Amino acid sequence: MARKDTTEFMAMKGAGYYSKATVGAKHVMDNAAELVLAAVDRMAPADDGSVFRVTDMGAADGGTSLGTSLGMWGQVLGHIRANVASRPIKIIYTDLPRNDFSQTFQIVHGQTGEGTFMNNVPDMYPLASATSFHLAIVPVQLWHRRGRALSG
Repeated sequence: MARKDTTEFMAMKGAGYYSKATVGAKHVMDNAAELVLAAVDRMAPADDGSVFRVTDMGAADGGTSLGTSLGMWGQVLGHIRANVASRPIKIIYTDLPRNDFSQTFQIVHGQTGEGTFMNNVPDMYPLASATSFHLAIVPVQLWHRRGRALSG
């Protein structure tokens, strides 16, 4: 029987290696930005001051967050900020426990010499969850449905 839980054996090489080796995945995500923007618009989130949460699932070293405004996250988070200015934005980077989250936050905070959306989107709060997809990453009560917050 095939092993389903990858927590024990998968790990990152570190130092931004993953993003450099998989730049094609970032291009695919960046080209999908219009689909994500349309989904956010369909949600019609209220500008009610509550926290707006998003996740970068399988974030690896955070390389998908590179780019000031042209990348997928830069476009989406900028769009959210423009439409719901009163809401703080919390982005949760998720990956396996052996992920190089130190590199993730260096990339997100622009400490690698690359641009980052963090400089262009105010009231942003990056967090991480070192949890396999085989487990709950955050409590279901933290998510939004149809523009309404389920809780806090």
